[in-house]
Amino acid sequence: MNKMNSGMTSTVAGLTAAMLAGTAAYMMADRSHSMQRQAKKLKRAAAGAAKNAGIVIDSISGMMR
Repeated sequence: MNKMNSGMTSTVAGLTAAMLAGTAAYMMADRSHSMQRQAKKLKRAAAGAAKNAGIVIDSISGMMR
């Protein structure tokens, strides 16, 4: 009976460790995807700011002519 409990305990411990490892991997993958999404948003915002700065410079240069 005691051997059966130790086998069951090690099985449960193994399953728990596998679940924790899977959860950690999922969280890291999700975080990576989230970071990629943030980088893409930042890139778009920077492109928009550069475009607006160009429009402002063109407008000022047009007023000076």
